[in-house]
Amino acid sequence: MTTAILYTMDFLRVQSRKTMLELDALSCIRIEVLTFPDLKKPAYLKDVNPMGTSPAFTSGVDGLRLFESGAILCHLLEVYDTKHEMHPAVGSAQRPVYLQNIFYVLTTVYPTVTQLFLHLLKPVDQQDQTFLASARTKWKDYIAPTLVLELGEKLFLLGDNLSAADLLLGKPLNNANDLGLLDAFPTLKAFFDRVSIRPSFEMAYSADSKF
Repeated sequence: MTTAILYTMDFLRVQSRKTMLELDALSCIRIEVLTFPDLKKPAYLKDVNPMGTSPAFTSGVDGLRLFESGAILCHLLEVYDTKHEMHPAVGSAQRPVYLQNIFYVLTTVYPTVTQLFLHLLKPVDQQDQTFLASARTKWKDYIAPTLVLELGEKLFLLGDNLSAADLLLGKPLNNANDLGLLDAFPTLKAFFDRVSIRPSFEMAYSADSKF
C-alpha cells in the first residue's frame, strides 16, 4: 500500500499526473481528488497544505510535505525517473535549458495564459478590457515568440524526445488553443498537437478519467 499521495482538484489535471502516466508510475502514488471545501478543512490545512490550495504532495514514509507545484514535479521526477527518461541528469548539457523551460512555463507562461483564460469566463460586462488587452499583447509580442524561438525546428523543447517540460507547457497551451491564441503561431500549434495526442494527455484530461 502506497503512502505517497498527490492531492489535486479534478479540473486541474496537474502536470505531475501526466508525467507519472508517461513513466507508468501511478501505481506508486495515490491520487486524492479534492473539492473546494476540502481545501479549507482544518486537517488539510494542518497536515497537507497550509495555503489551502492544490496541488499538494505528502509521503508518510519520511513525513515529506510539498505544496508548490514545481517542487512536486521536480521531486517526483527525481524519485521515479531514475533513468532520466523525462528529465536530464544533473551535469548533462541539456539540464540548464530544461530548468529554464520548466521555470519559464511555471512563472511566466502558465500564469499569463491561465489568468487570461479564467478572466474570459466572466460575463462580458465584468471583464476588464485593459487587463485583456495587456495579457493578449504579452502573449502575442513576448511569450509566444519566445516559445517559437526556443522550439526552433525541434519536435520538443529538448530535441526529438519528450520531456516533463513539454508536458508542463501542454497545460497553458491547451488553454491558449481554446482561446484561438495558437492560430497565429503554427510552430506552437504543431507542438501542442504532438503533445496532446500522447495517451497520458488524453487520460489526464478526459472527463471520465480516474487519474
